[in-house]
Amino acid sequence: RSTLFPYTTLFRSASENKIFPESKAYSIFSGILKVEINCQCNKCNEEIYHYSFGDFVDQILYLDSFSTKCKFKDVLDKNIGQSNKVSMNCPKCKNKICCKSISKFIKIPEIFIFTLERYLVRNKVPVEPDEYINIHDLVDSSLKISKDQCNYELFAINIRLGDDLSFGHEICQIKQDNKWYTINDGVFNLKDSEYYEYSYGLF
Repeated sequence: RSTLFPYTTLFRSASENKIFPESKAYSIFSGILKVEINCQCNKCNEEIYHYSFGDFVDQILYLDSFSTKCKFKDVLDKNIGQSNKVSMNCPKCKNKICCKSISKFIKIPEIFIFTLERYLVRNKVPVEPDEYINIHDLVDSSLKISKDQCNYELFAINIRLGDDLSFGHEICQIKQDNKWYTINDGVFNLKDSEYYEYSYGLF
């Protein structure tokens, strides 16, 4: 898709990451999450602290789970900002305990890719993505970046037109110089229609 999304477009709003600078090419689409567990064993009172790191490449949105308009920040909050219950064995007495884990970014993605998983081409669940989001509340304090560095702006949408998976046509919409354009094969025009119900990839 280099024709639709040239690298000059992908990099135009990218900010320099101070952490892991050697992974420049890898960091085009990815971030890194820190998963932290902090609890106490209810049998031997052992204090348990554990953390791990994992890649964050993109986020799949299962649209059938939404009954209201789909907002990307809400999805991130549910998957990253919330505490989740995990079971583990106490390293001292081997007692099985229930702990809470929470994820935070220790490296933020230069670009978020949201993939809308659709089993029907046109899904009736309303999709109205946030044009701007800020993820500062989902960033680990050790990263030491300002709120202004955590702003994201929707700038590209993949769209598949058609009524079923056996037939259709793909177009895209991009934002450039604060204006939205539709690219349809060789035609490049100002956007005149919303296609959120047909969209499957948002950048």
